[in-house]
Amino acid sequence: MSFSVKRLTKLIGNEVVGKGHAIFIYTITAAIILLLIDLFNNTALEHNFHTGTFSLLLFVGGFWISSIAFTCLHSKEQSIFYLTIPCSNLEKLLSKLLLTSIIYVVALSAFYYIISLLAAFENMLVFHISQVLFNPFDPDVLRTIVYYLVLQSTFILGSIYFKRSPATKTILTLAVLVLFFIVFGFIVLNLTTKSSMLPPIMVISDLMSILHSTFLITLAPVCWVLSYLKLREAEVR
Repeated sequence: MSFSVKRLTKLIGNEVVGKGHAIFIYTITAAIILLLIDLFNNTALEHNFHTGTFSLLLFVGGFWISSIAFTCLHSKEQSIFYLTIPCSNLEKLLSKLLLTSIIYVVALSAFYYIISLLAAFENMLVFHISQVLFNPFDPDVLRTIVYYLVLQSTFILGSIYFKRSPATKTILTLAVLVLFFIVFGFIVLNLTTKSSMLPPIMVISDLMSILHSTFLITLAPVCWVLSYLKLREAEVR
């Protein structure tokens, strides 16, 4: 089946409508909690408050919805219905991926900006003090979003791969991978420092830079490809 933007858009729309009630409750609850915290916390006047709170919502909320994106595959009744939807596996994967990555990031950024506006009005009205607004284009925020988009791909893969407790198992898998790369890095560092004329601190810096770049460039595409292959395998079964 060939790729269709129209089918992809319809899939995304159906997902949003189907989860509309849960999205509404989550949005209202988060808004009330954030406004109450902002009202009684003087640190809300600082720039770091918005960046830190936005990052918390981004990672916790985003990882959670990503980890349950494909839970329908692990239920016999739901999987039959989902896998027989008249659209390609690529469209199914992209609909979930876009919802839990780009669309989620844009929606959360807009939501949090509106909350910061309301909080600023609230503080001006109650305490007669001005407040820093959330800036979604702040370098720290943009850097956080990049890390989220990379790491989020692992939770999409985990949602397809793990039948139960996908979030927990994905986090444990990531911990094992981090441990592996730490051990691998120490081995490489030990070998290079013995043969290199450069100071050890420079070797460590270069090695960390290489690992960091490799992580940012390769992790997400690898997880996307593996997710697609696993989804196709589920359809064959």
